[in-house]
Amino acid sequence: MKSKYLIVSPHPDDACFSLGGSILRFRSHHIMIWDVFTNKKFNVLNINDLNAQKLILKEEYEAIRCMHVNCVLGDLKDAQLRGYKRLSEIVGVPVDVGCLIKKEQNVYREIKEKFKEILNEWRPNVIGIPMGVGYHIDHILSREAVLEIQKRHDFKIFFYEDLPYAHNEKWLKDALEHLQRRMKIKEFKIQVDTYFKEKEALLRIYKSQIKDRDIRLIKQYMMSFDEPCAYERVWIPDKELEG
Repeated sequence: MKSKYLIVSPHPDDACFSLGGSILRFRSHHIMIWDVFTNKKFNVLNINDLNAQKLILKEEYEAIRCMHVNCVLGDLKDAQLRGYKRLSEIVGVPVDVGCLIKKEQNVYREIKEKFKEILNEWRPNVIGIPMGVGYHIDHILSREAVLEIQKRHDFKIFFYEDLPYAHNEKWLKDALEHLQRRMKIKEFKIQVDTYFKEKEALLRIYKSQIKDRDIRLIKQYMMSFDEPCAYERVWIPDKELEG
């Protein structure tokens, strides 16, 4: 019996940026993407808020169709719409997880409630969550909500490297060290050579969210493990290493 996978994507695009090749490779499995914060206006095209929101969802629908997977669209407001004015409040600065959850307790509760609904309806047995590379507060809230619920449920998890943030060595190192202080994890590289160009085409769907420079960074990162092969890397809790 094939596993049922749920990929927790803080925003439309995160799952594709980080795991697009893997999703394409394993699309014959049962895969659901959950976009947590779809109420957003950030875009790289400088278009107004209303048009941005429409375009963001249009892009996500197209990418989901190309990946041949299921998707649940959340309606939570992203950090920018929750009152964070400066980019440094959202990404790129180390975060005290406990303080963040306390400050964002209402949003955090909403994420957990929606996650429990999806668990009951979809019943996934493997769940992919962001590592939190880059300290993006929406990514961290999504990660922590799943980890808290996991304590009372029987499902496996893996952590995916948030791209393009994982291209930053310090951000990646900090995220790894944070997780390693909490649990034993081991890396698992997924070869996606066959889907490399197809993933690039997927990335280019998100015209409102990503620039050519970031696409190049993602491609470089995928090739950085063992050229000329392309990989996406995830990290898996390893109970064999514990104790």
